[in-house]
Amino acid sequence: MPRHHKKTGSKYIIQVGDAGLKFNKIEGSKIKGRIVYMLIGFILFVIGVVPMINKAFKSDIVCVQTDGLITIPWNEGWSIAISITPGIPIHLQGNNGATYDIFSDTKGLLLKKNGNIKSMKGSILGLKRGDMFYYNPVYDNQILDISKVGTTWLKIIQKNEEYTTGIVLVKVAPIKDKNDDGKEIMQFKAEIVTSLSFPKQKGKYQKVSNEFLEDIEAKLRK
Repeated sequence: MPRHHKKTGSKYIIQVGDAGLKFNKIEGSKIKGRIVYMLIGFILFVIGVVPMINKAFKSDIVCVQTDGLITIPWNEGWSIAISITPGIPIHLQGNNGATYDIFSDTKGLLLKKNGNIKSMKGSILGLKRGDMFYYNPVYDNQILDISKVGTTWLKIIQKNEEYTTGIVLVKVAPIKDKNDDGKEIMQFKAEIVTSLSFPKQKGKYQKVSNEFLEDIEAKLRK
């Protein structure tokens, strides 16, 4: 916001108007009126401008970085040829009352039930703390040439009492490596790009919208 300075006496007052902030010399007889004008202008500024800033940057939502929502028990590079797990394992942490919804933009989500692997395609809903799921980049994608598999994003949403209380974004990218025989193999490694919690404020859950989550995802996936 531009500022206009007038080099006058030692007493100044700030006025808030359409042209920005203006500094005007205070006349002794008008000091009370000017102070009232200043206070009214400042209040209008706070009421009108600050919410616009909050809306643009979503700063009304309190976010806290956390490493307590998920863990990746083994992440040295997963390969369909040599790995003993059905995919990259992801273990859900968080709190006992939370549920978790998981989404993949290229399918490949797996659950192990009663000793059997079950494909969940691109989403798994309603998991709880202590549950584990897997991501396998080729299981559902019918890709014969594994070298053509690209990067995948996983989104994990934590909820408490139907309120969104956390989000984790995981990037799974292909990496080239060589086995003991010197033959080139394709492996996949997961990276936790962000892990955020949305804690209660004044004892109440925050109302985190889908638009806010999409905004976070869009900015981090650039």
